[in-house]
Amino acid sequence: MAASGSRSGWLSRQIDAIRDDRVLRFYGAALAAANVVTFVFWYLGRTDLRQTLSNAQSGYCWPFGVVPRPRLSAAAIGYLLFAFLFLSLLSARAFC
Repeated sequence: MAASGSRSGWLSRQIDAIRDDRVLRFYGAALAAANVVTFVFWYLGRTDLRQTLSNAQSGYCWPFGVVPRPRLSAAAIGYLLFAFLFLSLLSARAFC
């Protein structure tokens, strides 16, 4: 039980340090903004990422291995992209 309490204390100290430092809050918001820009690039870019990932004939390579064939529809990938956008905006808001 003591380890759990010390982790909680450590996390609280980290959050307090970020809350008290304007530069760290700006840095966190900038990282979240980079995720928003990534969404815009993926969603509105020249290549439609939704179609590319859902129509891959020979699979595609992810950081954790090769996916043999698409498992999600273009609509599902679109929903995941918007979830990514929402979480990125929420994260940016948390730092402001």
